[in-house]
Amino acid sequence: MLHKSEEDYIKYIYEASTDIKTHLSLKDIASYFSYSEQSVNEMVKKLHKKGYVKYLPYQGVKLLKKGEREAIRMIRSHRIWEVFLEKYLGYSWEEVHHEAEHLEHAGSEKMIEKMYELIGKPETCQHGNPIPSYDTIFKTKNYPSLYDMEEGVVFQILQVKDDYGLLQYLKQHHIHIQDRIKIIKKYPSLSQIEINHQENTYHVSEQTAKMIFGSNI
Repeated sequence: MLHKSEEDYIKYIYEASTDIKTHLSLKDIASYFSYSEQSVNEMVKKLHKKGYVKYLPYQGVKLLKKGEREAIRMIRSHRIWEVFLEKYLGYSWEEVHHEAEHLEHAGSEKMIEKMYELIGKPETCQHGNPIPSYDTIFKTKNYPSLYDMEEGVVFQILQVKDDYGLLQYLKQHHIHIQDRIKIIKKYPSLSQIEINHQENTYHVSEQTAKMIFGSNI
């Protein structure tokens, strides 16, 4: 039985590791949780002892298969809760992430699976992030960001980061998953990108553009 804090560590290590061979430093983990490296070191050693992670001094941490399975279970629960909250309880897409962070630790696997069936077994949550199914191998999808696109490209949004401010901004401008955006001009010296969406022109910051993902069409 894992504690909530242990589950949070496992989930973060999974999401922050871009490659299964990558070792995540204790410094990175400490920075994310705003904990001391000493307390992170103690937690990582516990997870190492339980067989969820492998820890190598001076190299860092990586998940073992047991840890990967637990992380995927947490991600599945989180994204199912997100869809459920919006579909049945009327939460907005910028509100669901915070609520799901707490709810992902609640409920049995049987209950989560029943919720998954109730919401229609969607492939993604409302932010475009894939929901691990119960009968196929889970693979994360890594799309290029809006920031990576060249001028003149028409870009289709397929995924956005679970960032409250970003989601509010997109909602205010009626920008949704699957919408198309044209990159008009990039202004590196101003850290801005000029885009056109449904005949409206906006300037977005490079930071914002790095949180919007998809493909050119």
